[in-house]
Formats: sequence, structure tokens, C-alpha cells
Amino acid sequence: MRSRLRATEKSSLRHAAETLVRRDDMVALCAYGSRVSGCARVGSEYDLLIVGKGFKDGTKLAKVQGLPAVSALVVDEAIMREEAGGSSSKEFVVGRLLNVYEPLVGAELLLSVELEYKRRVIAEALTELQSEYGGFSSDLIIPYEYFLFNKLHKRTVAYPEVTGPLSRIYTCHLKKENIEFAVRGFREAAGSISASGTVEATDESVRILPGKVPTDVVSKIAALMSPTKEGASQVKASGQEVLTGTRAVETETRAGGRKKGDVVEQPIELARPRKLLRLDEGVIFDDASKITEELARISGFSGEYAFKQRKKGESYTATQLLEISSKGKRVEFILKGFPELRAVKWALLNLWAFTGKKFRMTPFAMLQREYEGVFRLRKLGIPTHRIVGIAPDEKILVTRFVTGVPLSKFVGAVTGGKGNDTKYVAKYAKTLAKMHRDGLVYGDTKAENVIVSEDEISLFDLEQTVEDGDPAWDLAEFLYFSGRSAKNEEGMKLVADSFLASYRDENGTGTIAKAKGVRYLLPFQPFLKSSITAVIRDSLERHSSPYGAGQDRLAELGHAAMGIEPGPE
Repeated sequence: MRSRLRATEKSSLRHAAETLVRRDDMVALCAYGSRVSGCARVGSEYDLLIVGKGFKDGTKLAKVQGLPAVSALVVDEAIMREEAGGSSSKEFVVGRLLNVYEPLVGAELLLSVELEYKRRVIAEALTELQSEYGGFSSDLIIPYEYFLFNKLHKRTVAYPEVTGPLSRIYTCHLKKENIEFAVRGFREAAGSISASGTVEATDESVRILPGKVPTDVVSKIAALMSPTKEGASQVKASGQEVLTGTRAVETETRAGGRKKGDVVEQPIELARPRKLLRLDEGVIFDDASKITEELARISGFSGEYAFKQRKKGESYTATQLLEISSKGKRVEFILKGFPELRAVKWALLNLWAFTGKKFRMTPFAMLQREYEGVFRLRKLGIPTHRIVGIAPDEKILVTRFVTGVPLSKFVGAVTGGKGNDTKYVAKYAKTLAKMHRDGLVYGDTKAENVIVSEDEISLFDLEQTVEDGDPAWDLAEFLYFSGRSAKNEEGMKLVADSFLASYRDENGTGTIAKAKGVRYLLPFQPFLKSSITAVIRDSLERHSSPYGAGQDRLAELGHAAMGIEPGPE
């Protein structure tokens, strides 16, 4: 950073510091606050941090009268290092190195302490995100500005009186440079954390590696979130500048009360730091109550607009269709919520879990599978929805609405005896075969989760999509679930044969043979007519034969003629 102080100012400040601490005992000296951040006013004092060695009082505040007027915090080096490393729960001194400062003596020492402190701030924030969002935290792109403003936001919540001074630092004409100074320290600190294998760091941001999070600070998080009583009393005694590195009471004490129009608007980063979080696709909605407003802005609506929201899907789902319109323009979005485990479908999955994959059923686990499933499907060239954003605190996924007809309509027409077109059923089977060959299992293969649009198959409801799951479950669920509402045995036979023949052509008979297992039938048996069950199981039997559908009986006769006993399945 280019120096904010003139040579004459630096000389005067060093001289003022030496009236409080002998030059030989001074290991570091820096200026901070309004004079350095660019938001000083006429008559503003200069704020100094003086670091000494063997300072028996530990810390003290002192004034140096004259020109320039100086307010100084004197601290022993050992105490400052304790605060930076976290062995002290206070941030009375080291918090001043969070924002912009200008070293005058001992720049290397100040930088090392700043980086140690910012490593701790990063670790605290990452642990917090991982604790709140679980595995989904690894999908977040966390810019370095987030660590700065997340920390400062907590201070404004604990001490509202510091909001104005902090806002001035990050709204003044030097805002960009002030942020870059603070971010530089976080960038360097993140580099050392990434070496430990917990995060991936770039020039702009960090990401938590899946399954990784710093653990050495977990026990300290509670203490770090709020100052101790002792720390709080020190803050009040020093006019609130401890938490900000600025003179919070300057206006009142030096200008005789707050001036009219002196209120500084809080920058959005300080008020809502989680708006800074990013995703590979879509945006973060940090306030779920503002989703409609933000979607209207993203969609290009200006001025007034109308919107309506209605429930979509089955009664146990938490999915809403949101329509926003204005002046003849209309856009639609799907808002899918992931509530705590209480829905009927997940109760059923608990019953069905013995058939294969054991699911983590927390809201964030479901949200993470849905979000990451989109990228897995796209990698395979399989169409799915486009993600607009996520409201992580409310566990809501926002996607573009896709116009089309559910595959269940085509299946129902055939199984109801009203048609015989199974083209899209066969296409769906080929799509599943492609997923299975790549080690990916859909998990919720009901025909209603598939949309036919412009002769294309698109897959939705990916919250059960996993790698290394049970592909046989995918086949069994589609068939038996389709059979629940089937009224015509011949129609059910058409659907089952088309589905399994298409799958077999793409992926062989192994998975089909496994899907014959009775355990895949048991969860559905109470809902199926025995005649429909017989049709499905007959189709599974025929299409799992290595001789092909319709050839089983011929093969058996041939074996019998040659005296060959049929082998085990």
C-alpha cells in the first residue's frame, strides 16, 4: 500500500511514541484509524499502536498532547502475540490489525502478528460455515472479503456504536484500497492454511475441501464469538475504538454532538456478509425473505411487478412454483425446500433403505446431493434444471422452471390401456444406463421426476442421486412405482418390456438380474395388485436372461434335451 502519511507526519508520530516508550524498548509501531483509512475529519487525532518488550503494565491507553494530537495504545509484545494466537480470548489489541494500518517501526513483526490473527479468523469462519452447513460448505466459494466483513459484522452486532466508524472506512473514497489491504493479509494467511490440506486457496477465494475443516480452533469458537466481560469493559473505557481501529466517539466528543446528515449508510458487505459467498452456479440468497425481490432484479424487472406462488408436486413436498410478471413479461422459478426429516417420502425411504444405499437425510445432505447431482448429470450430457441460487439458511434451492410433460403422463396412458407409445420410456432407460455405467445412481426414478420437453428427457429431484449406489434399486423403483396405478396388465407389460429391453441394450443383464430380488419388491407389495406384480416380475425374469427376452423357454428346452441342469441365478 502506498503510504498514507507524509514524512513529516511519520517523524512526528515516532517522536510522540518515544515520549511513552523508550526507543530501545519499542519493537513495533504503527498508525491506524481514520488518519490512515482516509476518513479523517478536521481535528481528528492520530491513533498509534506501540508494541514494547517487558512492558510491566501489559496494556495501557495514553494521550500525547500537542500537534499532532495522539491517542496511543501501548502493549507488551507477548500479550499481543497471545491475542493473535488465540491463547487469549480478547482481541483488545490485535483487532486493530484487522483493518488498514501503516507500519512505522517493526513492519515484519506487525505483519507476522497480523497473519497469525487472520489465520485464526479464517479458521473460525470456516469452522462456523462447516458447522452450520455440513458437507454443503465444500460447495461454497468463499472470497477473502467474506472473512473481513463477517468478523466486522459480528462486532457491529455486539457493539452497534462502532457501525458508523466501520462504515466510513468501507464507504470512503479509499474503500477499494482499504479492502485490498485487509484482503492481502487474509490471502497470505489462507496460503498457509491450504498447505495443511483443509482448504483450496486461490488469489480470490478459498474452498473447504470435502470432508475437511480446521479442527484446532473448534474449542475456542465460543470464546472468539464475543469478548469477555473484561474485554468488553476495556472496549467501553477506550471509546469503542478497540474493536474498530477508529475513533468511534470522535463526532460527539470533538464536534459537540452528532451533526445533521452525519449518518453513514452501512455498506452491504458489512450488513450482510453472507451475500459475498458464491457458488459455481447460481447465487447465494442470504435472506430468504428477499428471494422474490432478488429474482425480479436478476430477471431484469424494474419498477413494479406482480408475483404469485403456489404449491407444486405431491402434498408432502415443500416445492413452490413462483411466477413473476410485469408489462407482458413473465418468468417462472421453482423454489424447492429441504425441511427436517418428516416427509412421507423419507419415512418410506427409511423402510426401503435395506434395499441398498443408506442415505444421510439431513436437509443439507439432501440439498448437497441435489446441487452436486446437477453437475454430475451435465458432465454426462444428461439435461436437468438450471440453478439460479440457494438460500442456505432456509435450505431452499431456486431453479428455472422447465416447461414440459412429466413422463408419468406417458406411462399412465399406456398402463391405463389408452395408448401404446413407450418411446420416452425407452429413452429414459437409456439415460439411466448411461448414469449407471458412470457409477452414478439416480435414487428416485419415479416417472413423475422426469420431464419430456421438445423430445428431450430431463431429470429432476436429484436429492437421492449418489455415486456407488445400488443401480438395481433404480430399475425396481421405476417399474413397481409405475405399477401402483396400472389398470391394464398388457399396458404394464409394454412399459416394463420397453424399459428393460432398452436398458439391457445399453448396459447388459447384470443389474436387471439383481433387480429381480424379492427385497426390491417388498416395499411396494402392499400397493400392487398381484396381477401387475406378476407382469413386472415376468418381464424382469425374461430380460435378465442371457438368451434375451422371449428366448428363456427355448433355452430351457434345449438344455433339457442335452441333459443340462439350469444353474443358479
